[in-house]
Amino acid sequence: MKRLPTILAAVSAAALVLTGQLPDGARLPAWSVAGHAVGRALVTPGGSIETFGYFTQIDGYPESVLFLGAPSEQNARFTFRSDRARIFSLANNGVFLLRLIPLAEESTVYRVYFDTSPDQDFNRPQTFSDSPVIATFAVRGGSLTVVPGALSTYTAVMDLTSSHPVVFGGVSVDARLLVDAIRVSLTGPALAEPREGNIASIPFAGAVYAVRK
Repeated sequence: MKRLPTILAAVSAAALVLTGQLPDGARLPAWSVAGHAVGRALVTPGGSIETFGYFTQIDGYPESVLFLGAPSEQNARFTFRSDRARIFSLANNGVFLLRLIPLAEESTVYRVYFDTSPDQDFNRPQTFSDSPVIATFAVRGGSLTVVPGALSTYTAVMDLTSSHPVVFGGVSVDARLLVDAIRVSLTGPALAEPREGNIASIPFAGAVYAVRK
């Protein structure tokens, strides 16, 4: 059973790279696709946002390491969750650029988790962040572009700030040996205003790219 919640709400999307079965000391080529992720963005009536989700593919990792059984949110071993951020909107003739401003720290932080016995549920955000943290990324620059009635696109560069190596199924995972930073590109439906005091949940999917400082 998963531990009880501590619900947050903050967007930046999602995504994170850790990759696997490369030779010791090898690094991903700059701008190569490091992985893919899906998840949810939660928007509160007060105008804050957070993201959480899981990795559907990570370069170098077999599916048997990524999932416990069939690929799904419930079976994903690698998950992530962001800090909460405040939304600041800039309008441009019907298109909106949303700046995401950290609420507490100097920058919004994404944490990557590894769960040997996963049991996540998108209706319970806390289940994506109740396992050991294996890496943290700080958002250096990120924004969300919204075309009302069409789509939302989130892009950001995130610096790796910590890595806690783990070994599972014969695969060693240490983000610091593989990337300095990542670029995240996520797409989903147009961001919606929360209704009647409820939290709006917006699905997203996208890719993570390796970046060199």
